[in-house]
Amino acid sequence: MEKIIIALIVITALVVVAGILIYSNWKLRREHKHSELLTDQLITTLVSAIDAKDPYTQGHSIRVAMYSRELARRAGKPRDFQKSIYYLGMVHDVGKIGIPGNILRKTDKLTPEEYAKVREHPTLGGEILDGVTEIPRIRIGALYHHEHYDGGGYPFGMIGDSIPEEARIIAVADAYDAMASNRSYRSAMPQEDIRKIIADSAGTQLDPKYAQLMIDMIDDDKNYIMRGQAVASKDSIGMIRDFLAGKWK
Repeated sequence: MEKIIIALIVITALVVVAGILIYSNWKLRREHKHSELLTDQLITTLVSAIDAKDPYTQGHSIRVAMYSRELARRAGKPRDFQKSIYYLGMVHDVGKIGIPGNILRKTDKLTPEEYAKVREHPTLGGEILDGVTEIPRIRIGALYHHEHYDGGGYPFGMIGDSIPEEARIIAVADAYDAMASNRSYRSAMPQEDIRKIIADSAGTQLDPKYAQLMIDMIDDDKNYIMRGQAVASKDSIGMIRDFLAGKWK
């Protein structure tokens, strides 16, 4: 009888502990989900502020984020890396908040002084994101996405693999969308021209591995679904998401 009572006590204790663990895990998951939602909302708000500076680049940040995530997926990166680089891509141009709107929207050639001002946006972006600790390495994309694989970029002139991998991926996505989008000074370029420029830039401006993965994406995009638009509507973003999910191959 005593053994039965002890067994019941042990079973009861195990049930209580299991219940506590299940509740704790549920609470942690709920808190984590809430934290993710808050992060998404804050980043979306920040990106909206970036887009407001220049209507011609509206939607650019989210497209760069999606292309970056797809490049990471094709490279076999784990889901956590894919998720992280999506956030990094979203805020890669946050430093443009500190650049005067009349320079960003200028249709004529920039003066040397204006161009020097534009070149400040990676450093400004790194400073803005420096205090954000919720997303590890969040400042990497903003600070280094204009570094070139051959060392000819800015602001630090870094070379090859010394450039953080996330920034090398974002640089490819950013280059593609810049050419595929309408800008104040030109219309979106034909897909075949973009493909050639990216191929020619492999090993110089762009990491050759990720340049090739972008070429593969272009070749898969028979109907030019990935083309950027002056105003990225929900429908166009949805089509891009579908394409990147493999629905448009």
